[in-house]
Amino acid sequence: MVIHPGSGGREKCWPIDRFETLAGQIESGGQRKPQKTIWVFGQVEVERWERDEIQSISDKFASIICPSLEDICGLLSLARGYVGNDSGFSHLAAAVGCPTVAIFGPTSPAHFRPLGPKVEVLGGLMEIGKIEPAAVYDTLVQIFR
Repeated sequence: MVIHPGSGGREKCWPIDRFETLAGQIESGGQRKPQKTIWVFGQVEVERWERDEIQSISDKFASIICPSLEDICGLLSLARGYVGNDSGFSHLAAAVGCPTVAIFGPTSPAHFRPLGPKVEVLGGLMEIGKIEPAAVYDTLVQIFR
């Protein structure tokens, strides 16, 4: 399972502790077979986030920092699933056919949602912090049925 916690703007990012809770549920199995998570950090996160934030995640979970376009597309095409914010990576995941859960905050999914065969969107035009990890996990479970 690929997790991308970033986006072009902080207001579009689900809180990092929510991603960590979700990753714990995915890796422990919750309602399904345990899955390994791989966190992906792009150039925007490297430039805007504190180095310690990325290092803290990388200490807990497998991480890839600044993959090439070819590498991220290859990873996403092989991944069991993807969870991320309203971001370019979410659009790539959907475009290569990876089951995708895109978390939206202040932007409109009606206009900006990723398109693909297995895409679910949570939130949109709301405070992104109100979305609970359990809702994202349940959506992941549903997308695999």
